[in-house]
Amino acid sequence: MDMPLVSLCILSYNEEKFISDCIDSLIDQTYKNIELIIYDDESQDGTARIIRSYEDKLKERFVRTVLILDRKHTGYISKNDNYIIKQSRGKYVKVLGGDDLLLPRCVERLTACAEEHDDCSVIYGNGFIIDEEFVRGKTRIDRGRVIYSFRNSQSESTDLFKARLTSNYYPSAPASLIRRDTFERKGYFDESCIGEDDEFWTRLSLTEKFYYLDEFVVCYRKWSKQVSNTAAFPEDLKRYYELIEKKYGMYIREEYLPGYNEKKYNHILKRLYMINSLSKYESLAEYMRENNIPVHEPEDKLSAEARLERLMKEDKRNKHVRTVLTEWHKRICEGFSLAGYLKEAGYKTAAIYGLGEIGYMTFYELSGADGITVKYSVDEGARSYIRYRVSDHDIRHPTDRLDPVDVVIFTSPEQSAETADRIGETLGCPVIFLEDIIFDN
Repeated sequence: MDMPLVSLCILSYNEEKFISDCIDSLIDQTYKNIELIIYDDESQDGTARIIRSYEDKLKERFVRTVLILDRKHTGYISKNDNYIIKQSRGKYVKVLGGDDLLLPRCVERLTACAEEHDDCSVIYGNGFIIDEEFVRGKTRIDRGRVIYSFRNSQSESTDLFKARLTSNYYPSAPASLIRRDTFERKGYFDESCIGEDDEFWTRLSLTEKFYYLDEFVVCYRKWSKQVSNTAAFPEDLKRYYELIEKKYGMYIREEYLPGYNEKKYNHILKRLYMINSLSKYESLAEYMRENNIPVHEPEDKLSAEARLERLMKEDKRNKHVRTVLTEWHKRICEGFSLAGYLKEAGYKTAAIYGLGEIGYMTFYELSGADGITVKYSVDEGARSYIRYRVSDHDIRHPTDRLDPVDVVIFTSPEQSAETADRIGETLGCPVIFLEDIIFDN
C-alpha cells in the first residue's frame, strides 16, 4: 500500500506534566511516513525543555521534524494552529494538543480510510476521555468515558450542516484527519472567533463530505487548567452566533430555525449558569419560555433558596461595580484623569490586574494616553477566550512570567490584599487599588 505523508501538528502550552506521554504516543504510531511539527506557545513551565530533550529521538523516528519553541506567546489557538499547518507538507494533516494521546494505530487507521474514501475531506473517529491523573502505560483507560463522534459516514453535506446548526455535532478535533487541499480550497481556522475549529466544521459541512470511522483512535485529556477547558463568556458566544448568522444565514432553512434557536440559547444559558450570572440566566430562560424555545435546565441546578442566595450576592457585586463606574464617570466630568494621576506619581509603565467591567474601562482609559504604557493585563481567565474582548492586548495568567512595570493597578473589589502583596513582591513595584484612587482623590 502507498503510504502518503501525514503531518502531525502539535500545539503545546504549560503541559510539562503531559507532553512526554503525548510525544511517546506519536513515536509509537504503527504508521511510518509521518512528519512532526511541534509549536510551543512560550510555556512558562518546563514544556519546551522536555520537548528539546526528545529532539534526537524525534529526528530518528520521523521523516521530518520541526520544533518551534522560540516564538512569542500569543494565546490564540486558531492563529497558532494555522501557523503550524502552513509549515506542514503532508497529504493529510492532524492537529492536537500537547496533553492528548494517540492510540497506536490512530494514524494508520485514519489514513487507510482517507485513501479508501478519497471523496471525503475529513476522516474522524472516537476517543476516550482521560483526566490529569492519567499516565500512559500506568493508568487503565476508563472505557465508560468516551467521545462518540457523529455516527453518519459519508453523509450528505446538507445533513451535516443541519447537524452543526441544530445539535452539538462536530468531529472531535484530536480524532480527525483532514486533507491538506481542504485548507487550500476552503480556508484555514477563523482567527476572529472563539474556538479553534467550531466555525471551521460549520464551513466544511456546507460543501464537504466527512467519513466516520467507528473505532477509538485517541485519548482526549480534560483537566482544570487546559486552554480549551475554560468556558467562553456569554458575550463571546453571542458574537460567535452573530458571526455564524452573518456568514451562513442564507443557508439556514426555515425548518432549521427551531433546532438552531434551541441550541444557541441553551448554549448561552449554560454559560450564564457556569459563571454564576443567575439574574441574566433567569431573564434569558423567561424569554425562551415566552417564545416556545425549550429550556435545558442544568443537572446540578441549585434549589430556589441557594439560587436566591447567589442572586443576592451577584446583585451586590453588580451594584458595587456600578457604584465605582458611576463615581469614576463623575470624576472624569470634573476633570479627573487616571493617566494624569499616574504620571504625577512618577509611573510610566503599568499592568492591570483584573478584566471585569472596571478592568476594561481602566485599559481603554490608559491605552491611548501619552506618557503611560499599559504593558499587559493579568487575569485568572487569561487562558480562556476573554482575550477577544480586548483585541490584541497582552493578557497573562498570574502564574505566567510577568515583566517588570512601575505599578500594578488592581481593579476588582474581590481581589484580596494577599494577592496584591504577592504580585507586588513578585514584580518589586507598588500595587494600588483603583477604588482608592477614585474615591479618595
